Amino acid sequence: MSLVVEALEKALGYQQASNGFLHDVYISFRDQTFGEYADRLCDVLEREGLSTYKDNIRTSRRESVLRSAIKQSRSFIIIFSKNFSANSWHLDEVAEIMECVKERRNLVIPVFCDVYPSEVREQKGFFGVAMSKYDIHLKIGVWRQALVEATNVPGLEESDYRFYEDLAIEAAARIKGQLLGKR
Repeated sequence: MSLVVEALEKALGYQQASNGFLHDVYISFRDQTFGEYADRLCDVLEREGLSTYKDNIRTSRRESVLRSAIKQSRSFIIIFSKNFSANSWHLDEVAEIMECVKERRNLVIPVFCDVYPSEVREQKGFFGVAMSKYDIHLKIGVWRQALVEATNVPGLEESDYRFYEDLAIEAAARIKGQLLGKR
């Protein structure tokens, strides 16, 4: 039975690769506090038959690998938190994701944990303080535009859900609905 499962997984990988997509969902998050939520989200999505890509933020990450994973994903979940903009790569990642969304009309679901959508969209509050260190960076305009675009789509707020599992189930339902509509 394990050989059959392995063969089916390989076949699925080949099929997805031939469509230009290796992952149904790319999950972007940066705050260790929400690593458990990202893990639960992956579990729910995979239980629903969706393949996921979630990099391990504890290990060294190469931008080229992450950019490739973004380009090979059919949809995106961005988990925003107060510390999301602590590193400029995180902002580059959002800009890359939003470029794919514009080019291919991919689904993006912003999830807001310990931060409100308006704080991210307007770069205010704690999120704005973290962003202020980039005020003279050459890419600041691109990053701000990407943040506005990412937060102008219907998102999910952690505070609206009693359990992370419920929030993950809602995200999975949205993604499955979108992907089934494109097939």
